[in-house]
Amino acid sequence: MPKTVVSIKATMRDHTMSVPAPENTVAFGIPNACTECHTDRKPAWAVERARASGGRDGRRAKLVERAEAFTAARAKRPEALDRLIAIAADESDRPLIRANAAGHLRNYADPRAAAALLAAAKAADPVIRAVAISSLGQARHRERSCQVRGRRGARRSAARGPHRRARLARSISAAAGCRPAISNASAASAAEFAKMERLYRDDAGFERDLGVVHLLDGQHDLAAQSLEITLGLEPDRPSARFLLAVARIAQRRFDDARALLLQVPASDPFYRSAQDRLKTLAPPQ
Repeated sequence: MPKTVVSIKATMRDHTMSVPAPENTVAFGIPNACTECHTDRKPAWAVERARASGGRDGRRAKLVERAEAFTAARAKRPEALDRLIAIAADESDRPLIRANAAGHLRNYADPRAAAALLAAAKAADPVIRAVAISSLGQARHRERSCQVRGRRGARRSAARGPHRRARLARSISAAAGCRPAISNASAASAAEFAKMERLYRDDAGFERDLGVVHLLDGQHDLAAQSLEITLGLEPDRPSARFLLAVARIAQRRFDDARALLLQVPASDPFYRSAQDRLKTLAPPQ
């Protein structure tokens, strides 16, 4: 049982053994079961043995195509778009795979990407809905999803139900997106989220999301506090500088806000929003 599962801080052993696709080891460095056991062999050997045993069957081909799609998506290459749309819509695939595709779709300013995200926001699985809702709140889809009739309704309906993750994603998307009035349901999910704070004070992602919840609730000092913790834990956390700048503007600390907005990198999902906010701030005295 070799360590084949790679997490943020460690590699782990896993009882599962997926279909070996040594082609992905050669092209992308993804482990495969063949050479994890046959440690004296190279991945190219495993590719030849796999081909000799029956060619590239449908399951292996799907794994290779998926790796190609996500590699292109991480580089934000245009050719990944159609593949991501297909993966996000494939109901035969696992929810986390489909959610991953929906997460990458936020990087494509294309009507097809927005339409795919709207469809994913209605998926049966809450993980897919949560990622799609969050993606619809990003800069590239915010304006389109707010302007087209019925899309706010899709975000609201997707966030109903017993699943906390989808409800909270809708709140986070609202803060960065269309800024609708906070409904009773959103306020309830915000309160529910805030109660969990003590459990996650060392989690940069949770503190970032908690900061958004406080922004929605108009508690700008608490929002700033949570977002400062986020940046202290993870200085490069996407969107955190932009959101802290929003809190600083609400606190009327405009010089601090301007400095934060200038630090938002072009790779950040809210870079365009940061540039727009900079235009609205008066020049420094």
